[in-house]
Amino acid sequence: MARLTSLAVTVGGEEVMLRGDRTVYWPRERLLAVADVHVGKTESLRSDGVAVPDGAMFDDLVRLSAAIEDTGAERLVVIGDLVHDARGLTPMVREFIARWRRTCPCRLDLVLGNHDRRVREMPREWDMQVSDPCLSIGPLAFCHDEPLAGTYTLVGHVHPRIHISGAGDGVKVPCFHICAQSMTLPAFSTLTAGVGVHLATGERAVAVVQGYVVAIGKL
Repeated sequence: MARLTSLAVTVGGEEVMLRGDRTVYWPRERLLAVADVHVGKTESLRSDGVAVPDGAMFDDLVRLSAAIEDTGAERLVVIGDLVHDARGLTPMVREFIARWRRTCPCRLDLVLGNHDRRVREMPREWDMQVSDPCLSIGPLAFCHDEPLAGTYTLVGHVHPRIHISGAGDGVKVPCFHICAQSMTLPAFSTLTAGVGVHLATGERAVAVVQGYVVAIGKL
């Protein structure tokens, strides 16, 4: 079986690319979408006394920058939970993201998620356009949790994962969960758990395995 780093699917009448870096690229709009980045989660967990290794945020932003460069995206949409909570927005984190933002050539849109709403005000130096609860672009909508009625919607929030059979009991991996009126993106952050997906009739999934995508169900 060929190893694919991206896979084209049609949702809401639009062709999008599901990528092994957990992003979605919409070629017609030159738009890259991600969900659940959870910037500052390491710092927040450490404030609770949880031992967390360094480097997760840096690695995630390197991966995001690589996706922007690889696709040539002109617009980045974060479908909620860009940040984890207010405690994680330390001066170091705020400056780190501000520096990254200055190197990012894209327009940045944030659709507020439940974690973002816990922060009184997003740092202005991050230069973002903020929408709540949804952002509509052409025939597609972007909402963190509940799909927009009557419009095919890309959502986040639940961090979907799917079981793949293998040696022993197999493994649960992040996935894109594709339904009739919505598609749920995997969490972009590597510091997240997730909710197991059980496909109903007509639903599909695209698993993300070590940078590759694997279709599950008829695409």
